[in-house]
Amino acid sequence: MNKLPFKSDIIYKGDPRIETFKRDAVISGDPDAVVRPRDWQEVKEIVKFCNGNMVPLTACGARTSMTGSSVAESGLLVTTDHFNRILDIGINNGRPFVTVEPGMIAADLQKAVEEKGFHYPVVPTSCDNAFVGGTVSTNATGEDFYKYGATRNFVREITIIKADGTEMTVSRELNDLPKKSKGLGGYYLDGSEIDKLIGSEGTLGIIKKITLDLLPSVPKTYIIMVPFRSNVEGLKFIELVNNGKKRPRSLEFIDRRSVALIKEHSKCPVIPPDIESFVYIKGELSSDSPENDIEDWGKIVPKTSLNNSIIATTDKQKNELHELRHYIPSRISELNEKYQKSGGGKISGDWWVPKKEMVKVMVEVYNEAVQFNDFFLYGHLGDGHPHTSYLCKNEREFSAAKDLVISQSRRAVSLGGGAAGEHGIGKIKHDLVRIQHNPDVIEQMRGLKLRYDPNWILGRGNILDYD
Repeated sequence: MNKLPFKSDIIYKGDPRIETFKRDAVISGDPDAVVRPRDWQEVKEIVKFCNGNMVPLTACGARTSMTGSSVAESGLLVTTDHFNRILDIGINNGRPFVTVEPGMIAADLQKAVEEKGFHYPVVPTSCDNAFVGGTVSTNATGEDFYKYGATRNFVREITIIKADGTEMTVSRELNDLPKKSKGLGGYYLDGSEIDKLIGSEGTLGIIKKITLDLLPSVPKTYIIMVPFRSNVEGLKFIELVNNGKKRPRSLEFIDRRSVALIKEHSKCPVIPPDIESFVYIKGELSSDSPENDIEDWGKIVPKTSLNNSIIATTDKQKNELHELRHYIPSRISELNEKYQKSGGGKISGDWWVPKKEMVKVMVEVYNEAVQFNDFFLYGHLGDGHPHTSYLCKNEREFSAAKDLVISQSRRAVSLGGGAAGEHGIGKIKHDLVRIQHNPDVIEQMRGLKLRYDPNWILGRGNILDYD
């Protein structure tokens, strides 16, 4: 690519520094150049240049995406890491809020608002790395989805740079709640205009700033990791909680193979060899004493499981358990890079099923996975949303796992669930759009894309096929 007419920091193809920006957690791209703008005027100039010259433009944050949405297959990759400020925190119409730039790290946002006495509960497990803009772009969930839902529920206003370089701000009315919180993959066509931008994976505009609703106080929490002697026992316990009245922040599952991963971690406590799974519960204290809440769980947790549970009540203990939980996807991503060298790699599912179908479907999934040595199932099972990961050693296994995830996604949709719960579609999961949506809906999505980006320059390759 010829020298670009910007003053921004630019890294051209061939420069070793560009390697850092080529890949996300799953795949590698091949941008012609990486542009690191220092202010929003430069961003507008870059967008106008690309639109006028038909150059594909992909916005990236921390590149923690699981679908290739933050990597560029060609053209320019524009970074948002310099845009990491909190612009305002306060109360408006009786509701606490924060306005933030997209490059703010999610965990740093949480800390900043808590210093003001507020709380933002919707961050992914990778919150120490993920940018807020990326969580909005994918409508991310996280371990606290069980109580608080997805990012969409908390987004009040978004300002974007459109494909023509102009700004646009869209807001949600005070009493306007999204009809659906959980993702289905593709654009959200129902409801307000702001919902079309949330989860659009950088294809409709580059996010400039976001206003998020906050909780008015910081809840005190505890974590219990309840052990079980089989995967099915753990799953049935989740079903028991779902059928009861308890609503913790988190109700997650860690299966046998995932337990084996966390045992590798230096901070993992001793886990008896007969333990095959854990149910990860995060609750909010109902009194000043966590012992009272933990004792209350004893009414439904088997006594032997409660006695052997891993319990965290201090910040240090909770951070260590959070670190163990995050180690699962982090370690799987490391192994993915190793297996990619031999023609294999990771195939992951992001489908979800209604809670009432959860145990039955998970048992079927385990039966289907016996052909794979490295299969991991963990995540938001309290809401019927597992993260399934197949680590494939060669092309044959990779192809078989891909076919299996497609089949499982079809089953999820047929049962009233979704094909893509929180990671989006990106560049590698276009099949899921066709599984979830009929041709008429997909055509509406293409119409939305063309309305925002007639030259199809933004996030090219994400969500929809470019032709």
